[in-house]
Amino acid sequence: MTLESLTLSRFRCHRKVTVEFSPTVTTICGESGSGKTAVLNGLRWVTTNRPRGAKVIMNGEESCSAKLLFDGGRQLLRRAGGGGHLYRLDGEEEYRAWEKDGAPVPEAIDKALNISPVSFARQFDQHWWLFNTPGEVARELNAVVDLGVIDDLQAAVASEHRSATAELDVTRKRLAEAERTKTELSWVPDLLEAVARVESLSAAAAESRRKAARLADLCEKAAAAQATRDNAAAKAVAAGKAVAAGEKYLDARARADLLVRLLEGATAAQAVIDRPAPDLRRLELLYGDYAGAKARHEKLTAAIKEAERLSAAVREAAKRQEEAAEELRRESKGRCQTCGRELA
Repeated sequence: MTLESLTLSRFRCHRKVTVEFSPTVTTICGESGSGKTAVLNGLRWVTTNRPRGAKVIMNGEESCSAKLLFDGGRQLLRRAGGGGHLYRLDGEEEYRAWEKDGAPVPEAIDKALNISPVSFARQFDQHWWLFNTPGEVARELNAVVDLGVIDDLQAAVASEHRSATAELDVTRKRLAEAERTKTELSWVPDLLEAVARVESLSAAAAESRRKAARLADLCEKAAAAQATRDNAAAKAVAAGKAVAAGEKYLDARARADLLVRLLEGATAAQAVIDRPAPDLRRLELLYGDYAGAKARHEKLTAAIKEAERLSAAVREAAKRQEEAAEELRRESKGRCQTCGRELA
C-alpha cells in the first residue's frame, strides 16, 4: 500500500491538519506539544482502530474524523463521536467500528490497507526487532508480510501443478487416442472422394436421362409429323387423281356441251325436216346424259376444294416436320444420341 495524505479534523490537539506523504520517507518536525505524535496516532487510529474511545476527540468537541488517501486516490474515512463510530471506504460502503478492546478493523478495510499494529513503533519503544528474540521477530515479520499467504500460495501452486500434470496426462492420452482414431479413419478421405465421384456421375446420369427423354419426345413428335405428312401425301395423291378425273370430266362436259349444241342444231334441223312427226327419244337420252354430267361436275368441284384443303394441310405438316427436325438437330447437336452419327 502507498500512503498519499492524511487529514485530521478535531483530533486531539488538531482542529484540522493535512499531512502529505512522500512516496519514500516522510519526516514530521515541530516543537514539543505541536502535535507530531498526534499525527502518528491519527494514522494509527484510522488504520488499526486504536486507540479507542472519546480520548481521541478534541477537547470541547463532540466528534472527530480522519481521512486517509492511498493507492492512487482510494479513500478511507474514520469517524467517532456524535455521528457514530464507523468507517467509510471509497465514499460508498460503511462499516461499523467497534469500540470494545481488541475489536479488529473491518475485514474489507484490513484487506485494502494491509497494515497491522506491528507496523507502528511508538516514541519510547525499543529499536524495532533489534532487542527482540528470534521467535518474536518471526511473529512480527509474519504479522507484517503474512507468511501464511506464502504457504497458501505455495500449496495452491502445488495443487495447480498437480492438476495441470493430471490434465496434461489426460490430454496426452486423448491425443494418442485421437492419433489412433485418425490412423483408423485414414480411409475416410478416399471414401469422401468416391462419394463425390458417385454424386457427380449420378448428376451426369440424371442429365443424360433428361436429354434422352427430351430426344424421345422429339422423336415421337417427328414420327407423328412424318405420319401426318404421309397421310397428307396420300390425300394429295387422291386429290391429284380427283383433279385428273375432274379435268376429264370438264373435257367430257365440253364435249357434251358441243354435242348438246350439235344436237340442238340437229334437232332444229330434224324439226324442220320431220316437222309432222318429230322423234324426241334421242333428245331425252342426251338430256339424261347432260344431267349426269352436271352431277359429276358438282362432285368434281367439291373434290377440287377438298384437294386444295388437303394441299394446305400437307404444307402445314411439312412445315411442322421441318421445325421438329430442326429442334431435334439443335437438341442432339447434329448427332444421333444412340449411334453418334451425324444427322441429315
